Amino acid sequence: MITISGAVILALVLFVAAPDLGRLARFAGLMGPDVPAAAAPGDILSGGAAIRPANGPPPGSGEHPSPLGKPERAPASGGPFAYMQLQTDGKPVTYDPCREIHYVTRSDHQPEAGPSLIEQAVREVSRVTGLRFVNDGTTTENPTQGTVTLGLGGSEGVAVGSTGATYVTGQVTLNAAGMVKVIRRDGLITARAVVEHELAHVVGLSHVEDPTQLMNPVATPGVVTFGNGDLTGLATLGTGPCRPDL
Repeated sequence: MITISGAVILALVLFVAAPDLGRLARFAGLMGPDVPAAAAPGDILSGGAAIRPANGPPPGSGEHPSPLGKPERAPASGGPFAYMQLQTDGKPVTYDPCREIHYVTRSDHQPEAGPSLIEQAVREVSRVTGLRFVNDGTTTENPTQGTVTLGLGGSEGVAVGSTGATYVTGQVTLNAAGMVKVIRRDGLITARAVVEHELAHVVGLSHVEDPTQLMNPVATPGVVTFGNGDLTGLATLGTGPCRPDL
């Protein structure tokens, strides 16, 4: 499991001992449990009071005066993409680019190649979005998501009044047996693509019905890197507003 979060930004990557469910080719993207049940990819996420732990850091903790990185230039040819959630003005819900996104990984059930796959996938998503990730090591946390076929990823957002929502925490859950099967059958590059797909959900990219894109909900043989549509959507997700009020 990988956990990721944001106003105190934290993310989590978790490998779970789920059963091997056969031909593991379908990916999932899921918003966190605090998102209204009616929410679906592309739905509007708006309003509400930020939920802040009593012993949590004050607003603006870790905030820099400007974005920490710069997204890659979107491909000129473009391509299809979709966002997990939208603001009321139609812009995507994003992480705060002026804060580091800290993440931890649960080592239980993790295949030998797990740490390297996660590091490479995080580096690629960071390169494309400009978002800065920091590895805070391991965790013993359990996933909050249910049994996964191969992988599941998503984030939770908070908002203060009518200022719009911002993602602050996310999670990737990976089927350990399924990932081992992918590594043995299809190689490390394909396994890394699985992690990249789920991390893209975490930063806000949804599925798109196009077999040439990595965000297609069903794995396409040979598609192991982000397509032009994926890259265009991810670049935009790195240009969200700074949120020193969170």
